[in-house]
Amino acid sequence: MELLSFFEESTSLAKTAIAFGRDITIVSRMLKRISEKGSVLEKISGRWNLTEQGKQLCALSRDTIKAQKAVLSERKSLRIGTNREFMQKILLPDYKKIKEHLTNTEFIFRSYETGTEKAVLDGQIDIAIDCGNPYSPDVSFKNCVQEPMILCCHIDVYNKYKSLFKQSKYEEIPHIHYERLRIDKYYPHIKIHNLALQFSDVVNARDACMLGHGWTLLPVYMIRDAIKKKTVIQLSPQTAAEKYGVWWLRSRQSLVRESEYFVSWLKQVDLC
Repeated sequence: MELLSFFEESTSLAKTAIAFGRDITIVSRMLKRISEKGSVLEKISGRWNLTEQGKQLCALSRDTIKAQKAVLSERKSLRIGTNREFMQKILLPDYKKIKEHLTNTEFIFRSYETGTEKAVLDGQIDIAIDCGNPYSPDVSFKNCVQEPMILCCHIDVYNKYKSLFKQSKYEEIPHIHYERLRIDKYYPHIKIHNLALQFSDVVNARDACMLGHGWTLLPVYMIRDAIKKKTVIQLSPQTAAEKYGVWWLRSRQSLVRESEYFVSWLKQVDLC
């Protein structure tokens, strides 16, 4: 078909040979063999010509090639949902690596601070990266990595309430509460009586902690730089943990390749 296409576009056998990159006598013999296999070529006054069937075959070939190129060049859109701190500190730094594996993909990142399950079920996102387990059986998920969490506060808060912290009298110290992390789930012995601030957004809870508004429970990866700089103090050696995983709609079988990639990627992520 490639030779026939060259022959159709050229005005002579000589030009066909040049375009095809072969000697003119070789091209002539090749055309003769093609004519013997089907009625796509005919000789008129010593010159090869495409028959109507040959022209139709070339047109069909062009359309097929065009369709194949369109399919190959079509960019797949993939909507990824997670919380904005995970996106900023974990996902975006690895974006180039992700792009290398999921080629020809256009990424749309969306952040959710009250969880991603509803966004998966409503079709707002294709894949979620979130902690815990989804409630709906319609959501497939694979837990991949531990998300350690610690009780912490700014150094100034620690110095101000040092004696109370040492006596584990957390209830007397201003507390910053992030709604998705319930203290009683991880530390049932701690009672909250002095609620200073409450947030639905973990980033705001972290910022309030960094500004010295009280103590709180936060994922380690969000504050590890501050802990290294000793501006934030870990209050208890006991570490709580959730599992971070990949979620997608069970009925979306077309997402198997992408979800499996994000599972393998997340298993290599360091959240400590």
